[in-house]
Amino acid sequence: MFGKLRWEERGVWFAQVRDSSGEWLDVVVEPGDGDRTAVVEPAAALYKKVIRSERRILRDAVRLELLELYNDVWVQDETALTAGQLIEQLEFQFLAITPDSDPPVVLGYDAGDLFGGHTVDVEVDDKLKVVGTNLVG
Repeated sequence: MFGKLRWEERGVWFAQVRDSSGEWLDVVVEPGDGDRTAVVEPAAALYKKVIRSERRILRDAVRLELLELYNDVWVQDETALTAGQLIEQLEFQFLAITPDSDPPVVLGYDAGDLFGGHTVDVEVDDKLKVVGTNLVG
């Protein structure tokens, strides 16, 4: 699952796990206002669903928002990307789970220089439907 969770002074559970490609993934579980131990089990259930569906979630985010955003706003002298090319450039690096929040899950991707050095956050609901994307940093 998430491996070993560690409680941090900043008020979150934290773990580093290897994703399916062997790369490190930072996982943060935020208890919100609830009991910090009671949040672990629902977060684990969400984690399993997200990890199994991560590629589909990313494809949905690219189709719904990210491809158009990149090709309409960020392409300068470069050639526009296809959805597949954009997906290949996004590296899954971060997962935040806050079961009692809306949205409860945020997947974070390193986009290299594609979005001016910003990372890409994909927000999903508890059914793993993409509800928004944000550029961060």
